[in-house]
Amino acid sequence: MHKISLFGIQQTQMSNAEEINVAGCWGSNEFEHDGVNAVGRSGGLLSIWDKKLFSVFDIIKTRYFIIVSGNCCGISSPVNFDNIYDPQQVSDKAKLWDELLTIKDNKSGAWVFIGNFNAVRRPDERMYSQFCSITTAGFNNFIAEAGLIDLKMGACANFKGYGSSYSFFATKLRYLKKAIKDWSRKEFGKEQENLNQIKNRVKELDTFAETRPLTEAEFGERREGFQKIGDMERALFTDLKQKARIRWAVDGDKNTKFFRTYVNNKNRKNQIT
Repeated sequence: MHKISLFGIQQTQMSNAEEINVAGCWGSNEFEHDGVNAVGRSGGLLSIWDKKLFSVFDIIKTRYFIIVSGNCCGISSPVNFDNIYDPQQVSDKAKLWDELLTIKDNKSGAWVFIGNFNAVRRPDERMYSQFCSITTAGFNNFIAEAGLIDLKMGACANFKGYGSSYSFFATKLRYLKKAIKDWSRKEFGKEQENLNQIKNRVKELDTFAETRPLTEAEFGERREGFQKIGDMERALFTDLKQKARIRWAVDGDKNTKFFRTYVNNKNRKNQIT
């Protein structure tokens, strides 16, 4: 259910991005990509996208970022996918963040920023190196001004690679793809588990109401439970709807079972069973 359609890699360590065998790592030829060369063994960026799902109309890139803008299947507005590798110097970081804010202010659509920012938001996030309050203040200000939501993933925190530049990159790509799938599967399971717990609690309160009046606190909890169920059901349905559009665009009639599931869910009303 959670296939990768947009992908960004930092620290490819490849001095010539054109030499990267993306097809061998991606698993199919249904992709397009663009990259930034590394300087020696430092840096290097690669962005990959499924060309059936993401139609690119603009690319902006420098040594430190690649911004790929396009139309994504299932999303009405343009999507700007920014793959970043921040410089080490504090002054260079500030210049980069100002440049990204300027670009964002002048490009419409949704934005996704991913990458290695070489910065932390809090002192407890910094390990095995010195904490810099100036960098943290600048980073937090950049996130606030850009209106971004910080998603905690950390898929490559435990990654270790060896060998040639290409071998290192290919191993990292496979590792990250697996990590994203595992994370997505885990988070989706949590959402469903939380929804079931709320439904069970509301059913329990309904059972209480059959034998005695509910207290004011219980009545408020029941009302809040219904509200949460509605919100979570709508969020899950939106996710299902987007996946249905993507699969329909990619596979057409081959996904008849999935498409029928989408249609059936469209007619379902929020209720407790």
